Amino acid sequence: MVDSTAESVNASGEIVGTSGDDAFVLKPGGTMTRLPDFGFSAKALKVNDDGWIVGNAELQPDVTTAVVWDPQGRMYDLGAMVDRTHWVPTEGIAVNDRGEVAFYATDTTAQGSTKIVVAKLPAV
Repeated sequence: MVDSTAESVNASGEIVGTSGDDAFVLKPGGTMTRLPDFGFSAKALKVNDDGWIVGNAELQPDVTTAVVWDPQGRMYDLGAMVDRTHWVPTEGIAVNDRGEVAFYATDTTAQGSTKIVVAKLPAV
């Protein structure tokens, strides 16, 4: 038996969470759908009212990056949305209805301290 955990629900009734090592979305009246990842474990943590999901995905075992999934289920690495010489995204935090996503990132210019970074969602 696989353990599943619901993490967030939006106003439309979409539920996101983790089942085993996989992130999922469950739309009202539908079935649980596995979200894409990099071939390792992933977690869906929050969903906004537009259906954008924020979470984490492993790039390789024990190396995690913050990601978002668009309402069609396509995944985007948040590292591609920031200056990687300054920020290394590690964990998704939240996604709002204004098209912004917040995540933890290592600040490579400040002795590797962790900061909260906000970026705009990609245009789709």
